[in-house]
Amino acid sequence: ANENSKLVCFMDANQAIYRVATDLEVRLQAKRSTLRVNMRNTKLIAEVVERLYEGPFLTTAGPVGTEPKISFVPNSDEVVNKICSEISLLRNQEGVELSDIAVLSNNKDFLRKLRFGLTNARIMHCIAVNRLHSAVVVDSVFNFKGLESPVVLLHSLNEEGNDRELSYVGTSRARTYLHIYASDRNSVIAKALQ
Repeated sequence: ANENSKLVCFMDANQAIYRVATDLEVRLQAKRSTLRVNMRNTKLIAEVVERLYEGPFLTTAGPVGTEPKISFVPNSDEVVNKICSEISLLRNQEGVELSDIAVLSNNKDFLRKLRFGLTNARIMHCIAVNRLHSAVVVDSVFNFKGLESPVVLLHSLNEEGNDRELSYVGTSRARTYLHIYASDRNSVIAKALQ
């Protein structure tokens, strides 16, 4: 880059690497501009995201969209079966491309079980950094930070569902369809859908 080049950085205070926004500004000798329009999510998904968000008021430019869903399923084997069925339904009846679906969880055991279940159901899958055209992304919320998908199926255990930042990041990845599989009706993430 030459001295006439410009670097534009976007940050979200709810996903802060630098806990103080001014720290990033000082390090980069940058000027701050606040973005106040949510261009990623539908209005109904944005309503859920906003209940988990801490920051300046945002408006949402997207369409109204489909009501986000939540299913309370305490057994992880049952969640695997339900997610495999939902992916098949989305693909075969709704015409959703597999590459437009991301299944996110921060539970490594669950992700391992899910990958095994998807393989048995003959559903191609991949991780976020090796995104394939004909495969469902199956990865952690952390690894999907900064990315998005039209369809997000989010697995949220008790401790994850009560982590506001993790819940915010997971829900905000969904552009048009969000389905949360939770284990606790009283968790922060469950309350955000009520």
